[in-house]
Amino acid sequence: MISHLHRCIFIHLRRTGGNSIEIALDGIELLDQRGNRTFNWDNNLHRGNSTPYKIDRRGHYMHDSALAISKQYPEEFAKYLKFSVVRNPWDQMVSLYLRLNASDADGRFFNPWVEKYFAQANVFTPEQHFHTKSLLAGTSAYYSLFDDSGVCLVDEIARFENLKQDFERICLHYGIKARPLPLSNSSSKQDYAKYYNDRSIEFVRKIFQKDIDYFEYSF
Repeated sequence: MISHLHRCIFIHLRRTGGNSIEIALDGIELLDQRGNRTFNWDNNLHRGNSTPYKIDRRGHYMHDSALAISKQYPEEFAKYLKFSVVRNPWDQMVSLYLRLNASDADGRFFNPWVEKYFAQANVFTPEQHFHTKSLLAGTSAYYSLFDDSGVCLVDEIARFENLKQDFERICLHYGIKARPLPLSNSSSKQDYAKYYNDRSIEFVRKIFQKDIDYFEYSF
């Protein structure tokens, strides 16, 4: 999301509270069934890209990488604050699964899904680096926030685990007058560790090794 009003660019990774930030910064505006503005997220009204109850002012594709946005808005990228939110990959993958498979709230098919995801990523073969980067962009912090030489392209990184406090800190430091963060597009779940077996723990570790190393996450 690019906000010319707040002079900031937000790189939205999947399942990191990004919709809440975009609502707080007017990147998206929610409408209720009567067409009136609301800050209360309703999954039946607001999920998806083509809903009449959500006005999209992001300026680009929701999960574009920092590098992609820098090419679309080079002048603004050089001047505006750039920030994002990262999340423990093991927790993030459970949230993503439940978002895509809402009918499997107990996660019975979660571990086979992780194995399939791992097979698609196949991060170990250099010749498939482009495919890996394409698959993980928008989910992996490393592939979304760093350039090809490993340089971080954003100024601030908040942690999902401390989202409210980190977002308030960033706004205060840069003089951004944002609304309080609403709760939006959340997935209800138990402790993420309960969804995993030993095999899927290692799959996620290998897929998101760069994220885990750089941001010092652990299972």
